[in-house]
Amino acid sequence: MNVLLIVASGKSSRFGGFPKAFCDLGGKTSLAHTIEKSGEIFDKIYVGVNNQTYEKFHDSTAGCEIFAISTGQGDAHSLLKCLDIIKAKESGLKKIMVCWGDAVFVDSSPFLWLIKYADTAQVAVACAVDAHPYAWFETDENDRIIKSHFAREEGNIEYGLHDQSLFLLDFEFARQYLDEYRLALQIPYNNDESTADINEMRLLYSFEYLKKAGYESAKCVRIPAGKVLSFNTHEELENIKISIGR
Repeated sequence: MNVLLIVASGKSSRFGGFPKAFCDLGGKTSLAHTIEKSGEIFDKIYVGVNNQTYEKFHDSTAGCEIFAISTGQGDAHSLLKCLDIIKAKESGLKKIMVCWGDAVFVDSSPFLWLIKYADTAQVAVACAVDAHPYAWFETDENDRIIKSHFAREEGNIEYGLHDQSLFLLDFEFARQYLDEYRLALQIPYNNDESTADINEMRLLYSFEYLKKAGYESAKCVRIPAGKVLSFNTHEELENIKISIGR
């Protein structure tokens, strides 16, 4: 089976608290837009949301199965919880593609590109060279991730190799290494949701953990820039509507 997981369980604090996956993109939600662009590629689409979002939107979107989790301490923790729920639903799943709920896909090519060029990598990350990225990767000569950098901690750069909010993971390996990473950070599995922004498990930093723990490093799969958009403010959302013709 080809399975896509859309993780949309964050609190959207920088967006005023409204779940970004359910923002209007000109007649349809961001989530519905992602399903439209990816639906023909995947046999099943799961959407992981927090409990509050589930109460309001669990039956609002066709073409997917929405389930609830308690928001994890960071995106990687939320992803781990989502993978564990899917484990109980899907037997023998080998690979899973993951994207964030605030990603807006211009077309289906990022999904197809990542599937085609991930090869046998256990962790593959869709990347593009973007201007002024919020985060970027340092890689070796084979585009394997050595280090993750964040602008809010190191300052802005003009251009950088930036993740495109899209990942292809070996299902069981991802569950294993993310749980090991959680334990290394001493984060309880059933965390206190009110302190979810403290001691965060960041997925981009988990790629550094892979290398340090002696696992195969995550692979960057380069895709054309401008195919995946994201937003943190209402102004950025309006600009996206214009760019995609909504």
